Amino acid sequence: MGAYFDQLMSLVEEETGMSVSTVRASSPRSVRDAISVRANHSVDYVSCHPAIGRGSVLRDFYTTEELDSEVDKAIKALSK
Repeated sequence: MGAYFDQLMSLVEEETGMSVSTVRASSPRSVRDAISVRANHSVDYVSCHPAIGRGSVLRDFYTTEELDSEVDKAIKALSK
């Protein structure tokens, strides 16, 4: 695929201590547990992108109705 992809796959193997095929075949939880044991500290997965909907950080700024209205406007603008 390319040099960058090969470097990324090597880095994944180096950091996880597992082959890429093993990482792909494993659940996120089992990968996290294996990395935690290898690194001797806990590993947490976090989302860096807010989701629109329940539990959204955007709710402090916009109501659901306002977000729905803006999404509807954007869809209408794209469908013209």
